[in-house]
Amino acid sequence: MAPLLDLATRAVAGGLTVDQGLASALDALDRLLLLQAALTDGRSIWLPPGGGIEPDETAEQAAIRAMLEETGILLDSAGPCVWVRRPAFYGLDQAEMFFLARVEGMPEVRDRDNPDPIEVAAHRGHRWWTHPEIVGAGDEVFVPRALGALMPETIVEMSR
Repeated sequence: MAPLLDLATRAVAGGLTVDQGLASALDALDRLLLLQAALTDGRSIWLPPGGGIEPDETAEQAAIRAMLEETGILLDSAGPCVWVRRPAFYGLDQAEMFFLARVEGMPEVRDRDNPDPIEVAAHRGHRWWTHPEIVGAGDEVFVPRALGALMPETIVEMSR
C-alpha cells in the first residue's frame, strides 16, 4: 500500500510550493463528495478531488481535470472558489484553491480513472456527506479541517 502522501517526499527538497486546484461536487441533496485517502501512518483523511496545477492550466482547469480523473464526473465548471488555504503539509508549502460545483441529481462516481499510481494505491473510497454527517463524524479527519464549520455558509451561497 503506497499512501498518497508519499508523493510529498518526492518534492520536499528545497521547500517546493505546490499549487493545487481542488473541486468537490454538491448534489441535489446538498451532499458533498469527498474521497478517502490513506496516510503513511495508517490513518486516513477525507478530501475533495484535486491535484497539482499543470504549467498550461488554471486552478479551475486543474480542479475539473482532477474531478474527472478521480471520480469520472465531468464538470462544466469548477464552480466558485469557496475556500483558499496555504497549509504546510509534509514539508511542502502548498497553495490550495477549493472550488464547489453544483451537479444535477446524484451522479454515479466511478472509482478511479486516475493515471497516478500512487494516488490510486492510496484511494480507499468515496462518499457523499451531508453537513450533519460531517459534524458528527467523530474521529474522521477532513480537508480542510474546518469543513463542518465552512459548509453551511457555502451551501447557502450555492443555493442563491
